[in-house]
Amino acid sequence: MNSDTIVIWGAGAMGGSIGAWLVRAGQPVLFVDTDEQRARVMRDAGLKIFGAVDEFSLDADCVHPSDVTSEITTVFLAVKAHHTEASDQASKPCWLVTES
Repeated sequence: MNSDTIVIWGAGAMGGSIGAWLVRAGQPVLFVDTDEQRARVMRDAGLKIFGAVDEFSLDADCVHPSDVTSEITTVFLAVKAHHTEASDQASKPCWLVTES
């Protein structure tokens, strides 16, 4: 993962959709999700988006939070409200804090 990678923490409907459009726009994206099956399916079969606006598939890298070993500079938190605190705590060890 390079320093320009956007981490989408939560690869469900909202995180998956937003991340897919970022990938399509040429941005490097890493999806992170606690659901091991979702992460495996995304890695193996890619991410499929379908709806009223468009339908497309793309390759997607999705890992479990415990597999995030690089420093994170940009995180898009896309979890349900009741998972926010746990996601915040799980991602903190990976944050790269810089002073401007």
